[in-house]
Amino acid sequence: MKKRTGLLLVCALLAALLLSGCSGQKQAEYRADVQSGVSYLQSLETIDPDTVTQKLRQMRLEKLQAERAAREQALLDDIDTVWQEFSDAVILGDSRAVGFSYYSFLDASRVLASSGERIDAIDGHIEDLKKLDPAYIFLCYGINDLGWRRTTRIRCWKRSGSCGASCRRP
Repeated sequence: MKKRTGLLLVCALLAALLLSGCSGQKQAEYRADVQSGVSYLQSLETIDPDTVTQKLRQMRLEKLQAERAAREQALLDDIDTVWQEFSDAVILGDSRAVGFSYYSFLDASRVLASSGERIDAIDGHIEDLKKLDPAYIFLCYGINDLGWRRTTRIRCWKRSGSCGASCRRP
């Protein structure tokens, strides 16, 4: 029994010594870390703020360029999958929309467009839209619509000599 008690006492004493030794070592490591941090902060105080700003801008630019390159590569690697996302869509529009079928991004039956087409031509595509029953409809109009009403009013004015109520659209 005395032997067992003595052995437990020796084990407890060894454990206490190890823990106190580790604690002292941890404190020394902590002090070294703090001193290293303080030295680093002091070294930063000597750097010109404009230099830091330029370096940060350069780092941001490099990060953005890397992200852009990664997105472009992912798109190039998976280009077919991207356009498959539009398989249940229809694009209505002018010559810009025609490019989607011309360059084979979309099937020609899914592009209801023609060069010079204006937004008032949408009514002519209603039956096609009903047949296709798309989940998404994209409108790509605008360029040919600029000045459309103006030229209509100018023609009316030339005919009638005024821009009265007869030239206004209902």
